[in-house]
Amino acid sequence: MDGRSAYTLRSDRAGLCQRVDPTAEALARAAVTSADQDPARGSAGTHPRRAWAAAYALHPDPGRAYSEAIKAVEAAAHATVELNNRKATLGSIIKVMENTRARWVVGIGYEPSSAGAETIERMMRLLWTGQTSRHGGSHPHVTRPSPKRGPQSISPSPC
Repeated sequence: MDGRSAYTLRSDRAGLCQRVDPTAEALARAAVTSADQDPARGSAGTHPRRAWAAAYALHPDPGRAYSEAIKAVEAAAHATVELNNRKATLGSIIKVMENTRARWVVGIGYEPSSAGAETIERMMRLLWTGQTSRHGGSHPHVTRPSPKRGPQSISPSPC
């Protein structure tokens, strides 16, 4: 039964966490589980957990959540795009993808095509350029949660 509470019992039954849309939670769990099962992905499973915890904490830290999201994408893409570059960053991964577009084919939908790879590249670029908290500037963009959302608490992994 849903008592319309903003909280639910954590999966480890050790406390409460913010209630999250079940589809979003299932997708987050699946992504983390998949990353954890592939040793070549390194810390790709750790960073989404940290991003989730920072985003849904009692006192959310959007800058940290965003930073961890970038690290998650870097870790996941590193083994595929820039395996031999030990210092790969999301920026360098984007450049490699941009300079080798014909090499990347994504099999989402009916026909594998490079259009999917271009979309992934654009999404990576949006993530990369959207984090303004890493650098100084006259217009830093750090989004704070709406006061209407109320207090939040979540475990280091999805509930």
